[in-house]
Amino acid sequence: MKKILLIFILFSSVLINAQDFRNAKWGASLKDIKRTETAKLTREAKGLLIYSGIIEGKPASIQYIFSDSGLNRIVVRFISVQGQDYFRNIDDHMKMISHLTEKYGKPDHDLAPWLRQYAQSSDTGKKNIIMHRIGRGLQSDLSWNSEKSKIQLSLSLSERKAPLHKIIYSSL
Repeated sequence: MKKILLIFILFSSVLINAQDFRNAKWGASLKDIKRTETAKLTREAKGLLIYSGIIEGKPASIQYIFSDSGLNRIVVRFISVQGQDYFRNIDDHMKMISHLTEKYGKPDHDLAPWLRQYAQSSDTGKKNIIMHRIGRGLQSDLSWNSEKSKIQLSLSLSERKAPLHKIIYSSL
């Protein structure tokens, strides 16, 4: 009986400590993250670790942000360059929406109208959406909640700036 209780306690603690991004735990120290993160450390400052790695098959900057109580935010910025293929950025964003929806359920609010229209359009329709709206900019912001985190996914496309595609994990 004691053995079963011990296994149950260990299994429960694993579930309680499960996190939404890699193995990071809210409240972890800089040393804890440095010990477990496998990406390349590119910068370290007070309350900040920045890594360069691959997330979902895409190059990304991974920022671990700390307060006095430890890790409280993770920002993943996917690396893009100005003039990069808008279709690829939007398609990658749609895949992320699908992945996060599968993992956490429906987002807190609906897709941006342009993104919904893009998803339902033919290739010609998609080109028209981008050509007619990219000058004003295209923006998509969605969020989900897990038991311990708020997850925010955003995509910003503009003719004048490099695409900005990021996910922010914040402790609740």
